[in-house]
Amino acid sequence: MLRLCFLFLLCSTALLAQQSEVFRIDSISNQGVLLDKGWKWQAGDNPEWIDPDFDDSAWENVNPLQDVNEIPALKEKHIGWFRTTLELSPQMSQRLTTLLVSQSVASEIYFNGLLVKKIGIIGTQREATKAANHSRRVAIGLPYSVSYPFVQIAIRVAYENHVLYNRVGFSKNRCLQATVVETEYANDSGQGGQSQVSASWFLVGVFSILTFLHLAFFFLYRAQRANLYFSVTTLFLGIAFLCVPLVFVYLDYLSDYFLAELVQTAAFPIAYLFLVRAIYEIYEQPTGVLYWLIVFFGLFVVASLFTPYSLGSLWAEIGTELLMTAEVIRVTALALRRKQAGAHLIMMGMILSLCMFSLFYSDFVLEYYGFKPFVQQIFGGLTYQLAVICVPLSISLYLALNFSKTNKQLIEKLQEINALNQRNLSQEQEKQQMLATQNETLEKQVQERTAQLEHSLSQLKATQNQLVQSEKLASLGELTAGIAHEIQNPLNFVNNFAELSVELIEELAQGQAP
Repeated sequence: MLRLCFLFLLCSTALLAQQSEVFRIDSISNQGVLLDKGWKWQAGDNPEWIDPDFDDSAWENVNPLQDVNEIPALKEKHIGWFRTTLELSPQMSQRLTTLLVSQSVASEIYFNGLLVKKIGIIGTQREATKAANHSRRVAIGLPYSVSYPFVQIAIRVAYENHVLYNRVGFSKNRCLQATVVETEYANDSGQGGQSQVSASWFLVGVFSILTFLHLAFFFLYRAQRANLYFSVTTLFLGIAFLCVPLVFVYLDYLSDYFLAELVQTAAFPIAYLFLVRAIYEIYEQPTGVLYWLIVFFGLFVVASLFTPYSLGSLWAEIGTELLMTAEVIRVTALALRRKQAGAHLIMMGMILSLCMFSLFYSDFVLEYYGFKPFVQQIFGGLTYQLAVICVPLSISLYLALNFSKTNKQLIEKLQEINALNQRNLSQEQEKQQMLATQNETLEKQVQERTAQLEHSLSQLKATQNQLVQSEKLASLGELTAGIAHEIQNPLNFVNNFAELSVELIEELAQGQAP
């Protein structure tokens, strides 16, 4: 019985060796072994291709790391199969291994004819297929047996037609990337993405704080519009870096990934346009033709993102950063020539940012041309964080210092106004006291004058009474005189008659006497 089993294993091994190339793994480094050779490919779909004993020798040799649109007939047929065979050496008998898979398609993965994982959704119709987010790596434990060290891998893949496949930076949309790692290092393989997520959350927090801070500065002092433009800059930078944890943690499908990348890539030129506008406002520089050319370039870059496989994302991230940073340096250099306050601080931030960007993107260029990157191995993601944050921090520091200076000047003016108000108040109090004194003096004078007038009035009244009495007596005298005159005439007549009568009587008497 043991002989029959051993003979069966030998026959199976020989059959697998005839059917497909065997990818032999003798040792695994900490980074793992990339499975970029020994794959067979066939477009179409057939359930028999799951069988480990299926003869795939007539299939086409292909590297699954190619761009998804470069895999033969995948887009046309919608579904296809990859097959390969792994051979694990006896030296690895005491080690557990894991297959890490990232892809730009939907897939079903079979080990030795058994379904072990579904990544994405393969629909019965093309419209129902949902490709997986290729920035996420799925870990699948590899079966291993000392008596049977071969693992036959069959992967059924499906193309999602309604996704606008685009290029993010220098990267391609690799159809399928499979890496064998030791299980104990499987979690370490995602450390790069986790560190990037942590760094992105840090930047989102920093830019959120700067956004609210400078919005508050603007609402407190609306004349300084640079705070408003800079707050819009930090808002869009925060939105851009918020997309990173969405891509690596929360988004499972490729369509959502491309949407997040589109938002992220479009947010950068918008942020840098407002950054340039804030710099113009800081240095009181008018917006000329050069500024509107930069605006046109930013709009062109954003529009190019909607074309399949454009380099728009590359120009949006690198082109706008370099172009607008160069414009900021130019305007800052003019400000330095005019000896404008704060220009040295912003220029230092610009130079440091350019140096960090140069170091960061040098790794991508080296990797694109087949060289091994070195900056990220030494500094990790620190260079990119410094490159992104140097300019906003320098401008924020300048605006904060300027706001503090303005606030200090306003406080000094307010103190001067308060002192002037206090002086005016004391002068007003003195005036009020003088007025009160003058009012008292005037009141006394009025009282004295009133008393004098009352005395004069009483004298006038007495004089008037005397005049009235005099007039009355005069009238009475006149009346009496008139009456007396009227009475005196008859009396005079009587007197005169009496005297005549006496004289007559005397004459009569004398005449009778002889």
